[in-house]
Amino acid sequence: MPMKPTIFILCFILFTCYKNSNARDHDIPENRGGAQPEKLSGPGKTDGNSGMSKEAGGVLEDTVFFKSKKIIPLETNDLALIGQIDRICMAEDTLFVLDQQSNSVIVYDKDGKYINRIRNVGKGPKEYINIGDISVDNLNKELVVLCAHPSKVQFYSYQGKFLREESLGERYYSHLGTDGRYIYFHDNTNVNKKKEVAVYDRQLNHKADILEHGKVFENNELGTVTLFGHGNSMTQDSSIHIVRGFDNTIYEAKYGKVYPKYKLDFKECTLPESLLESKMKPFEFLDLCREKHYVVSLEEVIENSRRVLFTTNIGLFVCDKQSGEMTRHLFLLDSTVDVGSSNVQVIGNTNKIVVAWPVARLKNMMDVSLEHSSKNKLKMEFINKLNAMDDENNPILFIYEL
Repeated sequence: MPMKPTIFILCFILFTCYKNSNARDHDIPENRGGAQPEKLSGPGKTDGNSGMSKEAGGVLEDTVFFKSKKIIPLETNDLALIGQIDRICMAEDTLFVLDQQSNSVIVYDKDGKYINRIRNVGKGPKEYINIGDISVDNLNKELVVLCAHPSKVQFYSYQGKFLREESLGERYYSHLGTDGRYIYFHDNTNVNKKKEVAVYDRQLNHKADILEHGKVFENNELGTVTLFGHGNSMTQDSSIHIVRGFDNTIYEAKYGKVYPKYKLDFKECTLPESLLESKMKPFEFLDLCREKHYVVSLEEVIENSRRVLFTTNIGLFVCDKQSGEMTRHLFLLDSTVDVGSSNVQVIGNTNKIVVAWPVARLKNMMDVSLEHSSKNKLKMEFINKLNAMDDENNPILFIYEL
């Protein structure tokens, strides 16, 4: 089954967990008022020059950064055949897996056992042509589904039972999040010719349009420059986070408004604003950004009381909220299987992230890993279970708690 493009890198390619040297900014209290974003600063000198190292930034080790880990094979049957995983949310030990390829939301229990499938493709009531996104409403215990063509929102029970739907009229959005009182919609394409975030109540009464659209690459023929990121620009743990291209700010949606929460300083990897207004062709712009290691996209933001973690086009970043220190990592290394991935997603409504491994791909990676790393009982037990699985089974989730 095809999956989203993923960068897989074996741990033995790198020497050890390498950490960029750090630049301190100042103590970072949490921004509660929303007036000024807190500053998080990138790594400092690594090669005698100021700014972030442009060499490999090392690996993010699961045993160092995460409280716990769980490996969950998702059950495969005729009703649960996952083409790609676009979003995962969790509520009350229930997993919701969004697969835009099949226009489905598949419901599993906490151990990956199949419960139900939401797939109501059509043009009538209770139906949709496409699913855009999903979110969990903890307060009202509902799964909220963003649909397109027609543009509307559907509400389901945690078991996947349809409850109701409300129209969005002629407005279209890419992502949504909800705090139980308000529903926030992100329009990161400016298709509505309004502000970037729209706020509605639970009955889908429009309340406000907020956050002016950000910077764009002016000479963007055919939308080429949108190829940088493939993660989610709106994520939810105990807060709702919003990020966007060419903007080094992490925003927070709360109380029906959007506030800048963290301002990120990537040092010499900060994209010069003048490049956005240049006359260079799109592919020249892309090549220059890759060569200079400029950060142009942020996705998959998650935080706890100590750290902020997010993905970019040049790797994973972990920020210490107290010191303001920010470090870059090439990928997340799993200690059980000794392989790594940069394709990290936030599990909505939790303080957890996930790497979804296709079975066939993981088998191949494990074969190579065994040639270059030690064998232990835990690893061999996992390999035996993995080899007993069909290559076409649904992905295996590696879940890490921040």
